[in-house]
Amino acid sequence: MRFNPATDRYVPVSWDEAFALIGRELRALDDPNEAEFYTSGRTSNEAAFLYQLFARLYGTNNFPDCSNMCHEPTSVGLPESIGIGKGTVVLEDFEHADAIFILGQNPGTNSPRMMTELHNASRRGAPIIVFNPLKERALERFAAPQDPIEMATFGSTRIASEYCQVRVGGDAAALKGIIKLVLEADDAARAAGQPPVLDTAFIAEHTDGFEAFAADIRQTAWDDILSTSGLPREQLERVARVYMQSKAVIACYGMGMTQHRLGTDNVQQLVNLLFLARQYRQARRRHLSGARALERAGGPDGRDRREAEAGIPRSAGPGVRLRPAPRPRSQRRPRRRGHAGRPGQGVHRHGGQLRRCGARQALGSGGHAQSCASPSQ
Repeated sequence: MRFNPATDRYVPVSWDEAFALIGRELRALDDPNEAEFYTSGRTSNEAAFLYQLFARLYGTNNFPDCSNMCHEPTSVGLPESIGIGKGTVVLEDFEHADAIFILGQNPGTNSPRMMTELHNASRRGAPIIVFNPLKERALERFAAPQDPIEMATFGSTRIASEYCQVRVGGDAAALKGIIKLVLEADDAARAAGQPPVLDTAFIAEHTDGFEAFAADIRQTAWDDILSTSGLPREQLERVARVYMQSKAVIACYGMGMTQHRLGTDNVQQLVNLLFLARQYRQARRRHLSGARALERAGGPDGRDRREAEAGIPRSAGPGVRLRPAPRPRSQRRPRRRGHAGRPGQGVHRHGGQLRRCGARQALGSGGHAQSCASPSQ
């Protein structure tokens, strides 16, 4: 199919016409690196291998793929916060969680193996908090195929104990509201001479920028949080109580969190919430594309060998990314303080973002927190 910009539609074309069009456009480029060869996780490994071989023979390694589009906010956001761009949870961890947060994900359709663990967690009484604009049937109730009683009686088990139908794009605001409630509860506990809600020892030893982060949260108006998130304060209070009463929280998220202009902000704000009580157990949906896997498989030595065998010169640098690497601080535009829809100054790459660190890190110019954690930490 070929895109017709005049009608904004894709139209059928013959193979001969498609090959001729592709060849004409590629020959017209001044440099092979002006082309990008996008592929999808729906592509088989065999097709992806041939596709990247064709692009390398053409002269480029620009292979942005669906893992860029889907979870580049994760690849950018998590390393800045925890030092590694991957989730820290395995499936067995669900057996030990006493609360599970699911944001922007429909596991019934996209992660069916996870449904068994959610079914078991609900049965043992673990609260399951869902943030999703739409009601998804599997997140409301689920009938386990392995459960003979549910199959025989057409029964099912409730999954979400709290279903928060957040406004589209309001995830960061909702998370900011929960964090604000946790901070308020900690202030009240300290004033009453009770044990703190925050894990102050963990925050002091393993994070940076807490004071600026907390100040930004406290100055954000509740009216802004509620209007941007689309959630009532009473519901956010129930969610905050679940978080504060739990000792082993797992937070899972999908593309409903990342496929936004504020996708990186959403990911980092979720990490900030988990840091408050040392709940940094995060699970991310697996998302891998054949072409990207081939790019990384075996490291540079393996790639050198493959390209030598195929008679393809090795690419001089990394391929293009859909999301550029973070710019130097001097080149970044200032962010508004205290806006409920985004973390604001003092939270996202502005010194107040909580980061997991092996040791306290010095603040650079302008209070920007330097990178810190290693994967082993």
